[in-house]
Amino acid sequence: MIPISDSLFLLVHSITGWILTAGSALLLLPVFQFLRSRSSSLALDAVGHYFVAFAGVLNLIWGLALLATSGEVEHARLLAWPSCAGFALLALFRIPFSRDAVIVAELGKAPRFEVIVFGLAALFFGAAALA
Repeated sequence: MIPISDSLFLLVHSITGWILTAGSALLLLPVFQFLRSRSSSLALDAVGHYFVAFAGVLNLIWGLALLATSGEVEHARLLAWPSCAGFALLALFRIPFSRDAVIVAELGKAPRFEVIVFGLAALFFGAAALA
């Protein structure tokens, strides 16, 4: 197992928190636009926007939790296992979609890239949890 220093862990922990928090805006802003005008930049109906809002809120809470614990390594490591599990599930659920012809035609190789990124994040947080 590759040892992960406390400073590296806190850096990645914080960066991940910022990415999740900022990324939630990419999900929530079109939802607010849809609620206001019944149209948005996303080609979704009301049910699709409902699920996008759910994902946006989860990303926001997860990101804020990472940021709130990024000051002390002991506190930050409390979220290592849940983050490992979350990223592992994100990677696993994207595997079948990365092979679906309709998804690939619409999104290209993005789901395959996400499998790799989320898988590496799961490995990083898993290794950090074991440290």
